[in-house]
Amino acid sequence: MVVAGNYMEEDCGNDPHYLFPFQEIDEIEQITVKRPNCLRCKRPERVCVCFAFPKVPVPITTTLHILQHPREQDFRQLTTVPLLQECIPKDKCVIYRGKRFPKSKFAKLHEVCAQTNTAVLYPAKDAVDIKDFVAQLDGEPLQLIVLDGTWQEARAIGHNCSALLKGIPKVKITGSWRSEFVIKTQPTDESVSTLEAVAIALSQIEQIPDFITIARKPLKALCDFQIQHGAQIHESKESLARKGIKYRIFEKKF
Repeated sequence: MVVAGNYMEEDCGNDPHYLFPFQEIDEIEQITVKRPNCLRCKRPERVCVCFAFPKVPVPITTTLHILQHPREQDFRQLTTVPLLQECIPKDKCVIYRGKRFPKSKFAKLHEVCAQTNTAVLYPAKDAVDIKDFVAQLDGEPLQLIVLDGTWQEARAIGHNCSALLKGIPKVKITGSWRSEFVIKTQPTDESVSTLEAVAIALSQIEQIPDFITIARKPLKALCDFQIQHGAQIHESKESLARKGIKYRIFEKKF
């Protein structure tokens, strides 16, 4: 399930006479024939990862509410949430796309944020163990809010939605983990992708200890395909720093 809001890049300008400086490139892209994509995993058909999904969705009681930055859908072929969606029942994963989430467009999300069984999965200093939070719910299903995007985009969403998320308990996963999303550079050795963070959380609170393995199977298939086609295995920024290598990436401010 997806709920999307309107958004516009602020630096494009509102001038109706604004001319895109690379208009000819835009025209070329319009006539380029795109590779056919699998309707299920959204990957190009020749690197489809559907074989790695569980035969039937894994039943869970938790409902995920994913606040997804628009760039995850519009510009990234390697986003992990679509893989997660195929591992659980469809009605247990609601995606809200935008940079801000006003009540006029996201009324359901605001209702969820007002419930006492709602928590935000975010590794803040004041975050509590997700298992401890769920134990206090006395069997009431957890409503788990997840921020999806790059680390910079996730922080931006958190900042933009500070009023909405204020007062909602923050929860964190426990244990020592290393990401298997090896074709992406993580900030620290223990940073993991959105799929992995949610899968670890669910494995810890849903009495499904092998769910992380189930969810990582399509992620590993995606990485294997990319490596076969020339992608490199990445180290974390923390690991590179220990070697005296400063990792820099030029990202647009969001």
